[in-house]
Amino acid sequence: MKQGAGEVVGRVRSTIIPLDGMELLLPNAVVAEVIDYHKPEEVPNSPNWYLGRYSWRGKLLPVVSFERIVGKTLNRVWERGRIVVLYGLGDKRRLLPYYGLVAQDLPRLSHVGASNIEADKGGISHKLIAANVVVDGGRASIPDVDAVVDVVSRIV
Repeated sequence: MKQGAGEVVGRVRSTIIPLDGMELLLPNAVVAEVIDYHKPEEVPNSPNWYLGRYSWRGKLLPVVSFERIVGKTLNRVWERGRIVVLYGLGDKRRLLPYYGLVAQDLPRLSHVGASNIEADKGGISHKLIAANVVVDGGRASIPDVDAVVDVVSRIV
């Protein structure tokens, strides 16, 4: 369906990212690329959620575990693991143009609209989670992307 000026878009192209024991929902516009998982180079004395740096397109990409940032456990990265490269947003973009989130499998695409999303009152409560939802029949958390970028940018 073609949209004209002033029309409300009914669906948002989104990515559902499978993590260890949870899923994240992000708009596609935040995702730069999805690459195979490679163990990042560890950085001494860094928080447990900062898994290290990975050389990506001539840049050192900080790689993080969202599970650990919100106080959950990252048991291991499975064979089908991926690094989801995200754009850094907001006023920290200069410090953090990109960063990587570890995913347990290939992310799934979804067109999210009123017919396939609803609030989930039983989700994870954390300052880095903007909302918890049920989308396409499964539970997901929507991260506060600006807040995540702020936290990650402090250690790079």
